[in-house]
Formats: sequence, C-alpha cells, structure tokens
Amino acid sequence: MARTLVFSFLAVLAWLGFADAAWAQEWPTTGGPVRGPGQYIAWYKLLPIWIFFICWIRSTSWLGRDTKEVGDKIGLPYAIWNPVVVVTFLLGFICAISIPMFAAGISIMVLSYGVPLTIYIVMRNGKVADDKKVMTPTHIKKYFSGEGRKRRPGAAEQFEDVPVWEQGSPIELFSTTGDAQIDQANEITARQTEGYVEAKGVIADVIDRRAERLRLDYNQQAVGLAYEIDGQWHNAEPIEREIGDVILAILKKLANLNPADRRSRQENLFGAKYRKTKFHCELTTVGTQTGESALLRIYPHVPAFKSLEELGMREQMKLQYQELLAAKQGFVLISSMPSGGLSTSWYMSLYSTDRYLRDFVSIEDKANPSFPVENVPLEIYAAADGQFPDAILPNIILRQPEVFIFPDLHATNGETVRVVCGEVNVDERLAIGGMRAKEAVEALLRVLLLKTPAEDFSQAVTGVLNQRLMRRLCDKCKLPYQPQPQVLQQLGVPADRAQMLYREWTPPQQGEDRKDEGPCEKCGGNGYYGRVAIFELLIVNDQIRQALAGQPKLDVLRQIARQSGHRSLREEGILTVLQGVTSLNELQRVLQQ
Repeated sequence: MARTLVFSFLAVLAWLGFADAAWAQEWPTTGGPVRGPGQYIAWYKLLPIWIFFICWIRSTSWLGRDTKEVGDKIGLPYAIWNPVVVVTFLLGFICAISIPMFAAGISIMVLSYGVPLTIYIVMRNGKVADDKKVMTPTHIKKYFSGEGRKRRPGAAEQFEDVPVWEQGSPIELFSTTGDAQIDQANEITARQTEGYVEAKGVIADVIDRRAERLRLDYNQQAVGLAYEIDGQWHNAEPIEREIGDVILAILKKLANLNPADRRSRQENLFGAKYRKTKFHCELTTVGTQTGESALLRIYPHVPAFKSLEELGMREQMKLQYQELLAAKQGFVLISSMPSGGLSTSWYMSLYSTDRYLRDFVSIEDKANPSFPVENVPLEIYAAADGQFPDAILPNIILRQPEVFIFPDLHATNGETVRVVCGEVNVDERLAIGGMRAKEAVEALLRVLLLKTPAEDFSQAVTGVLNQRLMRRLCDKCKLPYQPQPQVLQQLGVPADRAQMLYREWTPPQQGEDRKDEGPCEKCGGNGYYGRVAIFELLIVNDQIRQALAGQPKLDVLRQIARQSGHRSLREEGILTVLQGVTSLNELQRVLQQ
C-alpha cells in the first residue's frame, strides 16, 4: 500500500507539470502550466492512463517477488529486471502525458508496460516446470478459482513469513475422528512433521488429476504411484522411498492410524478442503512382501452430479423410475457392480423422492455411512460387532416411518428383509435398498441369497435400477468415423440411424490423412474425460414375481424380463454410443466386466 501511494503521489506531480500538453492537443508555446483550449481536463483520457498505471503497480510488485523467489535461480535476476520494468514504464508514462496526440501517447505507454512484462514471462516459463508457469490457461483458471490469490499481490508479507504448514498447495487437511482433542492433536503432529507440504501436494495432485484413487506401492528403493482416473489406472513417476515414508506417516496420523505399524491392515478416514470443496479421504494400508501398500480414495462430501439426467438417465426412464419412488407401497432395489458408482446413483435417487412430504428413515452400518441427505434421519447399527438391523427395527417401526432405506443390503440379513417386506405388504410402506450386482435380475437373486423368504420378497419388490459406468469421450478431441455395415448389423442398428459414430483420439497412423495437434490438453491424450452411467430399469410384473417365488434362476428371469420388453444394459449402452457420448470400444470393455 505504501508503495502504491508513493507512486500515486509522483504521478500527480508529473501530471501537474505535463498535463497541459496531454489535453491541449498542441505543444505549449509559453512557460508554465497551460492547459489548452477552454482551460479544461479531459477526464476520460486520464482514466485509461490511471488504470494502466495501477495495473503496472500490481504486476511490478509481483515481478519483484518472483525474481527473488524464482528469477535469481534461472538467470533472470531481480537487479536487472526490476529496473527494466520500472524505467521503461516511466518513460512510457511521460510520453503518454506529454505527447499532444493522445492515441500515440497511450499506445507508447501500453507497449512500455506490456513488452518487458511479456518478455520476462515468456523467458521465465521456458525455464520452469509446467506447474510453475504463469499466465497459461491452467494458471489463469487456478487464479480465478481462488488458488492463485492465496497472497494478495503487493502485500507486505513474504513467503518466509507464512507458517510452514500453510506453504505449498492451498489445501487444508484435517482429522475427522469426531473427538475434538484427538483431532487437534493429530493435526498438530502432522503439521509439525517435516514433509507436510509434500503430503498436501499429493492430495491436491490427486484432485487436480480428477483421480478417484491413488495407489502407493512401497519397495526397498522407491514408491510406485498409480492414479485411477475415470475408472482406469495410470502409472506415474515413482518417488523416493524416504519422502514416501514421511508422506504415508502424515496421512496415517491424520486418519488416526498407527504410523509405526507397517504390517497390519489399517483403514480410516480424514478430511480435506480444496478450492472451496470438502472431500472425504479414505486411507487403507496393509503390509506386503516388498514393504507396504496404501490405497487412498478421495471423493467429495456431495456428489459432483446434480441430477439423474446429468448422470446419463433417459427422460422416459426417469419418469418410470420416479413413479416407483413416489409409490406408497413397494420395494425398490438400486444396484451396480463394486466401484460402479452406486453411491452417486443412490444419492441422486433419494433427492428425487418426496422426502419432505413423507417420513423417511435410513438404516445404515456405522462403519459404512452413505452420503447424508436432507430430511432423512439416520439409525445406526454396528455390523462389525455382529449386530444386524433386525435388532433395532422394532423400535423404528413403532415410529411408523413411511419409507425404509437400506443403503447396503449386503450388511443386513434375511430376517431384516423379511420384516421390511412385511411392512411393505401389510402396512403399505416403501422400502429402498442398495445391492451389488452385475445386472437387474441378478440383484433380485442376491436378495434371496440373504435367506429372505421368496414369497414375501416377490410380493413386495416393484423394480430394480441397475447401472454401469462408462468413460465419456473427450468432446474436444473425439474422432468421427463411418461404421462398417457388419458392425451395425451385430449391434442391431439400422444403417440409416448410425451414419457416423465417434471413437477416442489416437495418434495418426502412417499414411493416415489426418491433421491434429496431438494429444489435447483437456484429457491429456486419454481420449476420455469424465464418466456417464448406463441404466437398466426392470419393472417387476406378475410373471417375474411368480418366477422369483417358484423358479428363481438367472436364465429364467432374464427370459421373462426380455419378453416383458425390458431393455438390457447392452441395448441402453448402444443408445449412448449412437449419441456420440462414448465409443463402441468403451461399451464393449464395460460389458465384459
């Protein structure tokens, strides 16, 4: 602030001495401050000069700090570049307020400001790593997201004045045991450990890469890194074993685990906040023959998707599904494969219900909580202690809730499902349960495997929503092509409905007439960016109920569902391919899982 005031005062003095020519549009012919025809000041000409002057103050303040922190190390010293930007701009400033032609003067001033700064930035970016470059699209995006404004340009504080644990990536890490004293002790210990800045950088890097999980494999020499992005694992450069040990010890402390235990299986959560978004960080470690293996799963408190349509559900299917969820009576299953995005679909489904008009209750395992949903109270049981929901159901039923929710039916037992089916069939309640299954009809059979009475369940169940996650084609680099007729015939698609399909970007083959600029920056050459779900919605009719009660076999249920007009995951996926959302290769990969 003091520096800005000094320069502002000097600018006023300069204006008093030279403003006469700036506004008169002719050279002064007498001594003293002659203003020009009419003795006026053109404020609209003074305004752009003042704006460029303030911009120069701020950018020069940044350049001064940057040359000390970075420039001196890469051959762009402060002693040279600071005088360059100061002297050239002051000369341009004098020209702007003294040359009688305003357009010429302001042009010289702009050049005197922009040229030295641009030259410095170009030379600087050519000598630093990508994550240290400035004024690139990535840097600008980070700046406006808040990351680049951690310290206000021109402020008096220096980097050395910031506490060590606040340096590095602008991400906050915190313990989440629920005990304030334990959390505070864990956070203080972690922050005081050398290597905390590197640990912050690891978490921020996972989020920046859009990765869902990070795997760390420890051996005697180094630590191997692999990132799971859009459901696919990508290896990264390994890091030194010494720094890897420190990072894992810090993460274990935040998760309230034992850093000294490198053999036992340990698992717990800690929290992070990055760019105004809160994340759960689930850390699992186990000893291996070569050292230790750690898996870090990071996911936001609230799913990134805002609706089922955004997730990929068709409008007609959404209306049918909402009818099931709005019904006063029934048992609805929501299923997917492990790591298939069930939690996101579960969350979006509950947000599609009328939970403000009916009384809901969610019955969950203490060790595996789901995303919290407004106006859905929780009832907790401890499966790890041998407890099942049927032990707490009688007290819950006395409150007469209208909707029972079980995020994980695998953690329940047949008695629990039997009691709930009784509430559905007799008292006209609605039940919603989560299940792991490859397809909708398999989800029905997995409920029966819990030793649920088939007669009770077949009478209660009304529908199953099953899903798979596929990678979205990157809309910036996906490539169109004409499919072969035999391919369309295998897909069962008429030729006139698929004149053009899309595939992921690949490097041009020899002899291929294709002009592109190589891997795009958006997807990093993966060809895919983000994911989309394909859904199958099975409406349970009387024929399926009879098969469940009398002949519960997978092939029989598949045949009956197909005869009822049910669309399989394959058919739904083909529609997604025809829309250009994903590729045929990706659909085949997902269906083979």
